Amino acid sequence: MPDMPWFKLYASDYLVDAGIDSMPREAEALLVRMWCICHIEGSCPNEPGELARKTRCDLQYVLQCKPHCDPLFELRSGRLYSKRMEAEKKRSKQASLNAHKRYEQKTCAVGTANRAANSTAERSAPSDYDSDSSSSENLSTKTQFNSTEVAQAICLANGWSGRQMIWALQEAIDFQSAQMPESSIEEVGEWLVKSYFDRRASKGDFAGGPQKFFQQALYRQGLGRVGNGKVNASSDDLVARTMAQLEAK
Repeated sequence: MPDMPWFKLYASDYLVDAGIDSMPREAEALLVRMWCICHIEGSCPNEPGELARKTRCDLQYVLQCKPHCDPLFELRSGRLYSKRMEAEKKRSKQASLNAHKRYEQKTCAVGTANRAANSTAERSAPSDYDSDSSSSENLSTKTQFNSTEVAQAICLANGWSGRQMIWALQEAIDFQSAQMPESSIEEVGEWLVKSYFDRRASKGDFAGGPQKFFQQALYRQGLGRVGNGKVNASSDDLVARTMAQLEAK
């Protein structure tokens, strides 16, 4: 079974495709049904009788229209593979790899900056012998951030701007925190960001922008908690972004 129950069909590309435009209009119905079988099974049968059964069409209709559809498919081992859908799969896979590569490069860069900042802070921090209990308590709470600060830091790191964008992400963090009680605010924020980029990787331009994603709570569609409310991805990069944001103020 495919990962998604739908497949992409770009209206403008479809209407200007010379191969489709040249076929009889009644043959287009068979073409779409053949695409549906290809999406479900990866390919569709070439044998007319089996194709008629799979597409739930009359055999005579398949025999009449299939020759018009054949040029849009590639025959391999007795099965028909859609040239358009195979090309789209390659583009989607490459787009997903590129998105994850950019994400990893960004988190690697902020992680390096965070380690350098932590090293500097540790060298300049007072020793236990110089600090009383009150100052030690203040130091320990410096890395505790609220949902507003985390939302601001995430937006800054990803180039998302505007009050509405920050508010949408903050509300998403507040909501999802209740669903993930064992995760920190930073981990919840990182989970939401990863959910958005995963949706972008799978849906492309149809995914919409981040503000819509968080405002409409699209992260709740098929995205559950991992384990006992813990996220798989490390939150080190998010903490780094947050600290960098606060340092810049």
